[in-house]
Amino acid sequence: MRGSVRREANGTYTVVYDAGEQQRHCCTSCKWRTWSSGRAPKSCPECRAEVETRYERRQHRKRGFKKKTGDGGADGWLAAKIVEVESGGHVDPKKMTVRQFMDDRWLPTVEARLSPNTVKKYKAEVRNHINPALGSIRLQQLDRGELELWVQGLTKLNGQPLHPKSARNAYFTLNKALKTAVLWGLINYNPLAGVEKPVAKRRPIKVWSADEMRRFLEHTEGHPLYAAFMLFVTTGMRRAEVLGLRWCDIDWERSRISVEWTPLEGEGSGLLYKRPKSDAGRRRIAVDARTTAALREHRKAALQERLAAGEKWLEGPEGWSKELSYPDYRPDDVDLVFRKPNGDMLDPREFSNVLPDLAEEAGLRRIRLHDVRHSYATMMLKSSAHPKIVSQRLGHSVIAHTMDLYSWAQDSHDEQAAQDGHDLLFGGENQGEDDAAEGGEL
Repeated sequence: MRGSVRREANGTYTVVYDAGEQQRHCCTSCKWRTWSSGRAPKSCPECRAEVETRYERRQHRKRGFKKKTGDGGADGWLAAKIVEVESGGHVDPKKMTVRQFMDDRWLPTVEARLSPNTVKKYKAEVRNHINPALGSIRLQQLDRGELELWVQGLTKLNGQPLHPKSARNAYFTLNKALKTAVLWGLINYNPLAGVEKPVAKRRPIKVWSADEMRRFLEHTEGHPLYAAFMLFVTTGMRRAEVLGLRWCDIDWERSRISVEWTPLEGEGSGLLYKRPKSDAGRRRIAVDARTTAALREHRKAALQERLAAGEKWLEGPEGWSKELSYPDYRPDDVDLVFRKPNGDMLDPREFSNVLPDLAEEAGLRRIRLHDVRHSYATMMLKSSAHPKIVSQRLGHSVIAHTMDLYSWAQDSHDEQAAQDGHDLLFGGENQGEDDAAEGGEL
């Protein structure tokens, strides 16, 4: 690779370097031409003549250096660029494969701006479903036909078909990456845009009735996690929100809880925390007197456990360190409400697995921990509670999401609305029954 540095009239320095041969579309009639890594247009936008594709040597310029040498100087930047290209770190766009783009270009940028948990999911999609099937194909040669076959053939690692929701996740991950490739000028258009996304049907929600939730609480009273179960049943909080609850988040005087942090596992970085995804998720929730009392009893038990553990007690959860990476994911106080007897964080999966077993012991239907949240929402929407308040307590960004997710729970309100309309029109007389009695049709 060759390059040079030149001084501009305004006193700044510009680096000019050779980027090798790149794809260029040129009109065969007029002087129109453009550098592009995508497909050539069908005709020249200026004169409508035929367009041909060539590979020509291209030079890039990096302007605005305030000095030629030293830290931040033009010479240093050029030297680093030469090392990058000659060591293989730079890939010619027309030769870049899907795997090179995903692993070396897209994922590093995602990792710099998204939460560790989201990055972990993206990496799994790329590793398990995108690279094995598409990784060896050149990015610029990826077409709709290839992607149609990819969507149809999405399978698990053992060869079994993917669940429709998992297939949609793989589709959306690749779609997001290809949109970025378009923005960066690596491809001219997103070939996945014309491919129909996998259809994922929403599975039926299993819920407990208010009586079943009451029976569950009666059965689990005295359990070490009884206060957590009370929170699930009386507030509809998410698992991560309950596990991330700290003692400083509880307002004992006003009987309110602040949802501020949720725990997650960062790769190689020990325990991390993140803020809720939306402003609506970060909220204050009123709690009833019985739930407040359960939290007070749990605090007494937690203090006793702390004294019994002595020197073995962990001030912060195991793996905690303020000096590790992701400083934005480290709250100052990690005095968690729900912990192991030695002070460590509870495993979220173990936390979820204990509820179905306890439900079975109580003679109830086995449901998932998250279904308790659905049960709470259903119970509240069937009551006189305003849907907007229910949506806010659940942490939904918009009320429309709540109403759509639990639309089937509104049947009783629909029936009441029909009766109210009848009463307003006919003054409470059941005209329909009178017509039916006379043999009329409704």
